[in-house]
Amino acid sequence: MAKGSSAIVIKSDRLNFYKHWLQFIKPLTPVNKLRDKELEILAAFLYKREELSNRVKDVTLVTQLLFSQEIRESIMQICKVSYPNYYVLMSALKRVGIIINGDLSKKVIPELVNDKFTLVVSFTIENKDEYPWYGWCCLCVKST
Repeated sequence: MAKGSSAIVIKSDRLNFYKHWLQFIKPLTPVNKLRDKELEILAAFLYKREELSNRVKDVTLVTQLLFSQEIRESIMQICKVSYPNYYVLMSALKRVGIIINGDLSKKVIPELVNDKFTLVVSFTIENKDEYPWYGWCCLCVKST
């Protein structure tokens, strides 16, 4: 491993992988606008999408099947939500741009390769001199 980097390995089943994935990207838009139950529904959609993609190679057909009644009922069962609640959660996914024109946004779909996914996050620390207020709040706190 290169100096200045670190790595962790997270072992997970498929459904929990998608839950972890969404938690990692939650600070990013449009995922940052979602509540926990909406993230759970989205994770179930990603899970079902992968299952379908492994059996059906036509991406258009995968999308059609993903939004079918059979898959909807399966997702409702996985997430333990009622029919009306499911549609409220779906509306939220559409409102924030996760579901666009009847398809999942490519921004939220991780690309698994041989049952592995590598997420690389690179931080560049900005020059503190550019931020004259940096550390100011800590200096102003006065205890009594």
